[in-house]
Amino acid sequence: MNSTIIVTAADSKFFELVQGTILSIREKPQGHSVDIGFLDVGCTPEQLQWIGQYVDHIVEPDWNYDIPDIDRQPKYLKALVCRPFLPEYFPGYEVYIWIDADAWVQDWSAIELLTLGARYKNLAVVPELLNTLFDPYPFSHQAFHLSGYIKYFGDVYNHIYIRPILNDGVFSGSNSSIHWVAWKNRLSQAISMSRDLSFSDQCSLNLAIYL
Repeated sequence: MNSTIIVTAADSKFFELVQGTILSIREKPQGHSVDIGFLDVGCTPEQLQWIGQYVDHIVEPDWNYDIPDIDRQPKYLKALVCRPFLPEYFPGYEVYIWIDADAWVQDWSAIELLTLGARYKNLAVVPELLNTLFDPYPFSHQAFHLSGYIKYFGDVYNHIYIRPILNDGVFSGSNSSIHWVAWKNRLSQAISMSRDLSFSDQCSLNLAIYL
């Protein structure tokens, strides 16, 4: 078994996008033998048959938390709240790399950097700097994220909003990283505060890292 696994997720509506994600890995020479894990959050049997040709593991995740109005929540939201549990869904790996279904690998050096970051610093994640540098309203995105911090954690951590937003659409972590537990705990707080899960995962990861 490889020491690194790349994980992604999709439902039936995101199937065409995740096809591109998976193929962007497998079509690279280095991607022929890398392990890929897939979290099924609502694909059809036909779609899973295609996915099964290219990935090593297919797992249907649980909600992992006591979700408000769980019967009314769309199934794809599982892909947001299950990410702190990647080492448990795919045990036995040293490094876990997450790539959203609407992202793809253009250059394998990105995978190498994510792997090195996880091995030597326990976690690697990309800040959303472009929004700050080129947005005509430079703090609009941060202000949007501030509303998320308030919604999920109250006004205790307002000062975090001026920090670069760390995007959890692409990240990596080592299996021994303390960030998994910190993220789980912060996400649990966020879910208990709001029924809207839309940005609970990213706000809680930012808080876990910065604090």
